[in-house]
Amino acid sequence: AKSGHPLLKGPVKWADLADVPLCLLTPDMQNRRIINQHLSEAGVEVAPQIESTSVVVLVSHVLRSDWVTVLPVRAAEIFLKGDDLGSVPLIKPDASHVVGLVAPHREPFTPVLAALLDRARTLSELPDS
Repeated sequence: AKSGHPLLKGPVKWADLADVPLCLLTPDMQNRRIINQHLSEAGVEVAPQIESTSVVVLVSHVLRSDWVTVLPVRAAEIFLKGDDLGSVPLIKPDASHVVGLVAPHREPFTPVLAALLDRARTLSELPDS
C-alpha cells in the first residue's frame, strides 16, 4: 500500500481485504492462485478492479491511488526501498509455500540447466528468513 494507508498500521488478516480496492496479478499466474486460495479460506470473495501480469504495473497503480496489492515479500522488496510504499504481513492464515524444481536427468546438463540447478541447491540451503 502507499505510505499512510490505514492498512499499514499493523498486521492484516486476509479477511480484512474484503472491502479494499485491490489490484492483483491475473488469475492464470501461480501467485494469484495462491492468493485466491487464502482469500477463499478466509471467506473473502474479491473482484479486483485491476489485473496485470506485471508487478511493475500493480505497483504503479498503488503509488498513484489508494489501491492495495498482494505480492510475495521477495517480489515486493525492491519497491520498498524508498518511503513511498509500505508493506504489512498478511496473517490468518499465514502463507508459506514449498516450491520444487523438476528437471530431466540427462547427462550432460546444458549450461543453463546446470546453473539453474546449482542456484536452486544454494537457495534450498538458505535459512528461512
